[in-house]
Amino acid sequence: MKHLLLLITLSLSFIGRGQNYNVTFQVDMTGIAADPAGIHIAGNFQSSAGYASNWDPSSSALSQVGSSNVYALTVSLPAGNYEFKYINGNSWGQDESVPLSCAQNNNRFLNLSANTSTLVCFASCTVCPSIPDTFNITLQVDLSQETGFNPLNDNVDIAGYFTTWNTAYNSNYLLSDPDGDMVYSAVFAFAEPLLEYKARYHNGSG
Repeated sequence: MKHLLLLITLSLSFIGRGQNYNVTFQVDMTGIAADPAGIHIAGNFQSSAGYASNWDPSSSALSQVGSSNVYALTVSLPAGNYEFKYINGNSWGQDESVPLSCAQNNNRFLNLSANTSTLVCFASCTVCPSIPDTFNITLQVDLSQETGFNPLNDNVDIAGYFTTWNTAYNSNYLLSDPDGDMVYSAVFAFAEPLLEYKARYHNGSG
């Protein structure tokens, strides 16, 4: 009788545990500078995943996927309904604003019943739009008030990280003024949509 009772107890215990599913949370930070404290996720799943408490903005860090802009975390959870949101940093105030069209109680939500992988753009309901390999950027500088500039002898170019801030004249980044209005410009292709640069002029090609 004792053996039968023990068997029944173990069976009930096994049934009570239920099945867990793997969930991979992924967020794409394209176009957003990742906080030095890291990318985190907080929600009502954290205790079930083995963390100390739910809705803790600092305990569940995501890892960067290779050299991409995607950050991911995989946890094992029982079936159920969960709410969560991503955090660019490790404290409240750095959390995303989830659009109403994909929010529940201003949070993301997941009805878990199978192994699942999610991927969204930070603070968006969808994946991030693709970014072109290069951006065509028009740079202009007005030299009409520059008294030391001589349009007959001086050349105008730009310098930046793309020239390692070299002070030497660089004909690959030359600006021109074809209409003679003293506004020098050119279109350049860069890999980033934002850049730091300086325009300067040189006597001849020196």
